[in-house]
Amino acid sequence: MKKVWRSKLFLRYLVSYFVIFLVPFLVMGVILYQQSVVQLRSTIEESNMSKLKQLQTFFDGRVEELSKMASQISYDHRLTPYMVQHSYFGQEAIRELSKYQVNNAIIHDLYLYYPNSPYIYSSKGMASLDVFFSRVFSFSDWERSDFQKQMKALQEPLFVSQQVQARNERNERMLTLIYPIPPNTPSHHGVVMYFIKEAKLLSSMRDVLGDTEGGVFVMNNNQEVIVDFKNEFDGANGLEAIQSAEQGISSTIINKNAFSIMKVNTEDTGWSYVTVIPQNVMFSKLSSMKTALFFLAALLVMFGIVASYMLSLRNYRPVDHLLHLVQKKSTRPLRGNERPKNELTGLQEALESLFAEKDQMAKKYGEQEPFVLQQCLLQLLKGDHASKQQAETLLKQHGVRFKGKAGFVLLIRTENVQQIEGMISGPLQHIDMKGAEAFAVELVHDECVAYVVDVQQGGTKEHVAAIKAKLAPYWETMPALGVGRLYKASEGFHPSFVEAMGALEYTKILGKDNIFFADIDRDAKPDLWYSKEQQVRLVQSVKTGAPEIAVNTLQEMFTQLRTTNWDPSFVKCVCFDMINLVLRTSHEKGIALTTSAYALTSFSSISELERSLIDFTRKLCTTVQEHQRKSEEEIQKQVVDFIEANYCQHRMSLNVISESFQLTETNSSRLIKEWTGTTFTAYIWELRLKKAKERLQTSDESVKKIVKDIGYVDVANFTRKFKKTTGMTPGEYRQNARIHKSYASH
Repeated sequence: MKKVWRSKLFLRYLVSYFVIFLVPFLVMGVILYQQSVVQLRSTIEESNMSKLKQLQTFFDGRVEELSKMASQISYDHRLTPYMVQHSYFGQEAIRELSKYQVNNAIIHDLYLYYPNSPYIYSSKGMASLDVFFSRVFSFSDWERSDFQKQMKALQEPLFVSQQVQARNERNERMLTLIYPIPPNTPSHHGVVMYFIKEAKLLSSMRDVLGDTEGGVFVMNNNQEVIVDFKNEFDGANGLEAIQSAEQGISSTIINKNAFSIMKVNTEDTGWSYVTVIPQNVMFSKLSSMKTALFFLAALLVMFGIVASYMLSLRNYRPVDHLLHLVQKKSTRPLRGNERPKNELTGLQEALESLFAEKDQMAKKYGEQEPFVLQQCLLQLLKGDHASKQQAETLLKQHGVRFKGKAGFVLLIRTENVQQIEGMISGPLQHIDMKGAEAFAVELVHDECVAYVVDVQQGGTKEHVAAIKAKLAPYWETMPALGVGRLYKASEGFHPSFVEAMGALEYTKILGKDNIFFADIDRDAKPDLWYSKEQQVRLVQSVKTGAPEIAVNTLQEMFTQLRTTNWDPSFVKCVCFDMINLVLRTSHEKGIALTTSAYALTSFSSISELERSLIDFTRKLCTTVQEHQRKSEEEIQKQVVDFIEANYCQHRMSLNVISESFQLTETNSSRLIKEWTGTTFTAYIWELRLKKAKERLQTSDESVKKIVKDIGYVDVANFTRKFKKTTGMTPGEYRQNARIHKSYASH
């Protein structure tokens, strides 16, 4: 876990994912908060507007009732000026006024006044104007004379905005509403005065408004405040803002505080109803919502952190695992052995290192490709079943595919190294013909070249003729050719190779340029002796160390011997001839006998001889293979010893080695690769580098002299290669070696 947190790549992933989560969450949070505020504000405003309209309905209804009552009073014959002033009917008029007052719940007192009359009438009786103004009600700015003048000129309902108090009601504040009668006429003969207790009206307003936030104002058509509820304004600034507000919902600043104003008007009366709510009170409703939003935001942030961590870890681990895997597979250290800035940089460097190794391996592979092809083809010819499948797989990887259903082997004997080199490395290495393909492989010990021919269609002779036609331009004299029989698919290359070796031997005996193994025994009479074909196949299988073919040939010969009607003495002669054939071949290969001739010749039956001779032949083939291996190892050792003795010579090359040992350059390179495990060029460099290091450590000779002494002419080129291999120049290497030597001595 600590390693993860120390990783810059992981932290970069974490920050990136957190930003990816945080930005949408912040945007969503802001949008959600804004929508919540707007919605809540709208809800509060709509709720207050609804209550304000209810208040409007309440007031308009009461005013309408008072207007109708005034109209009824004006047309009531019991309340005419004559009737109210009459000594008898006046009492009835008083009772009638009392009835009108009782029918309306909000009216505290109802008065009827006729202009030019010194009296005013109510449900309680008649009183003079002097008594009315001095003992019943107290008006702040109204005297009797002012009252009489204004009542005479009154043309429409009037709300008295000045303070009115009932003297006998503990100076309670009254609201006064005056209607001219009859209403809605150009002339009138009296007025109806309604006195309403402000406290009672406020109580009714409270019932209608409920828990409305802010202040509520009711204003007449002159924008004078009739009544207010929860008025929190100290001065006139607030009232001016309220009076100037438009109908509907608006915002304003009063005494440096923000308010929302909701206003509705009644067209008939011109009255206005206003609710004023401080916006801080409105936003206080958001406190619970803010807490919920805070916890939601905290939860989202926690989720974002956890999700960012999990996603970062999920993306980081494969990169880290891949980096360790690539570094483990890479044989080169990272650049400068420095810790990379992050895992991606390290992965880039590791991949670059791997690709560099791949390019180097591809280069080496390209250099070794001809040798690999030669080895694979040799394995097919030798019939090595253990490596046959691997050889075929390698051949396919190199683009060599046996497409045909049959094949044969053609051998060409020549002692001319240049001719052999031309066949195995030049344009003759792969011959493409109509219906067949031929691939050349060098046989070092037999001083010949074999063509492995893959046949799709056609016969052996026509393809041999095509190969000879391809070879003709490069040869002045056509060498001897030996051709094996056509066998099924790639499995027959080994027996065909043995037959081709036998056919090639017959070219010496018969003095012919080319011999087909199938033609060797064509004119012989098989019933007189075993066939020449069997003889050649047996001899060549022993010489090439092919036990399976040798055993199969012997079994075939003994089977034929059992089925003949020959004389027993003649059969015995044939048996001795078969023994002689095997022993003579062993002698020609220079192999000492491990079984005495007497043991082979003292047989009592053909079956006993067959078992003994087959066992002897198997051992003989194994010994031949061992001799071939030792012979090749001896050549390899001689070549390597030659290189180690002469590597300081500037002229040392594959061509020099090939000429010295009568080998082709291809075969020389293969022998060096098999013995040293590396290429000729790499081995020469290894020897020269070792010698240069030794002389740099033990002598004071100049770098130039050392370089020339080990076989290099170009000092600059050697210095570049030396630094690429060791990481230091020759001079730095010498200085470093001396420092280590000095420390070691102390």
